[in-house]
Amino acid sequence: MSQLPSIEDAYASQDFTELAFQFVPVGIVVTENRVVRDCNQTFAQMFGYTREDLRDQTFAILYPSQEEFANIRN
Repeated sequence: MSQLPSIEDAYASQDFTELAFQFVPVGIVVTENRVVRDCNQTFAQMFGYTREDLRDQTFAILYPSQEEFANIRN
């Protein structure tokens, strides 16, 4: 897992992108071909997972069944 930047480091470098992604109070997910590439902790908690649990998993993990996942895709 990548280390989260500290608030002090973000202010010093003026790079707030990672902090905003991680601490925004809404769920954010980055996907590629229906695969979770990354998400913030808020998104993971909405589904009862950790970020590490969801990374590189297909969205099927978030559906009650494989059939429902396939139906939504189709």
